[in-house]
Amino acid sequence: DRNDEEWLVLAVGHAGHTPNDPSRTHLVSYQEQIEHKIAVLRERCPYAFVKGSETRFIVAGHSVGARVGLEVMHRLHSEARFQCYFGICPTVMHIGQSPNGTRMSSRFANPLFCRAAFAATWLVKLVTSLMPRTVALKIAKTAMAKDVPGVNGFYVRHALALVDPHIVANAFHMADHEMKMILGPEDAAIQHAAEEFADVITFI
Repeated sequence: DRNDEEWLVLAVGHAGHTPNDPSRTHLVSYQEQIEHKIAVLRERCPYAFVKGSETRFIVAGHSVGARVGLEVMHRLHSEARFQCYFGICPTVMHIGQSPNGTRMSSRFANPLFCRAAFAATWLVKLVTSLMPRTVALKIAKTAMAKDVPGVNGFYVRHALALVDPHIVANAFHMADHEMKMILGPEDAAIQHAAEEFADVITFI
């Protein structure tokens, strides 16, 4: 917020994880994701980094995005002001030791598995591109309805757009990095957050 009457809301996704992002053809690491969020803040809110600025950030992140948010605060604590932080279903420590992490770590690190997923996604994208749009959407909605009964068509359209081999490759690449880099409470970002931002952190 630049003053009491003005707020700017930024919703920032992972670089390389959306169909209209040209960077999706480049494998973006976990560290590069953190740098991407910092770059967005510097570009969109340059006034917040001016010495003496009254602008304060409210940071919120979901799952591994909650950890990215803590990393951003850790790196920018001497340059910007943070009012509060919300970690939603946060994945901030020991992701590689979680049940899913233990089961999937070796797969994300396996080049053959990743290439097979890339090729399979290409095939699915090719097949769905040859179908009438209404048929492809119907198939996608049926698949999604198993987990989300009555899923809205808005989300089905966006889910179908994510059937992109470059997005899948980026998701697997980042997952591999997460398993190896998101460690325990001894990590510098976690220690700093506990010391510097304890009063403003909320996990949901």
